[in-house]
Amino acid sequence: METLNDSLLNGNSWPQFTDCFQQTILVWVPLIWLVLITPIYAYYLYTLKVFPTVPVNSLNISKMFLGLSLSLLSLFELLYSISEKNGNNSQSEIVAKGIQVISFQNYAEGE
Repeated sequence: METLNDSLLNGNSWPQFTDCFQQTILVWVPLIWLVLITPIYAYYLYTLKVFPTVPVNSLNISKMFLGLSLSLLSLFELLYSISEKNGNNSQSEIVAKGIQVISFQNYAEGE
């Protein structure tokens, strides 16, 4: 599977990326950021004397609902791609969808 194709990127009026690039780089970079920042934020919360409470209002409820919805949709997409009978799914596609499920679940719980 080709990661980067210069003709797709430079030869068009709108840059296009290969599927492999979209399923690896564009998924892994935000995950790496999440993994790097989570311990720092956890330490920050640990050092607080008074733990902040999240108010129950329409904004926070909608954020939680959105995060859970994205997580469920990604989970259904992951299960669908695993159960496809044609076997055209690459391992990077399945791993990327699993990472998205975990990331969206972390977003839903973090709010």
